[in-house]
Amino acid sequence: MEIKNFDSKTGKKINPTCQYCWVKKQGNYACGYDPCPGIHLFLLEKLKTK
Repeated sequence: MEIKNFDSKTGKKINPTCQYCWVKKQGNYACGYDPCPGIHLFLLEKLKTK
């Protein structure tokens, strides 16, 4: 059973970390965004480092 970390009605994050980030393919990942940026996560992280 997959545990959802986002409210299906509002899209807001329930827990500060995702049990499994489907974008990064990493467990217990905290991107710091609310709601999930999805595939744009890599771009946002790249822009953050500049």
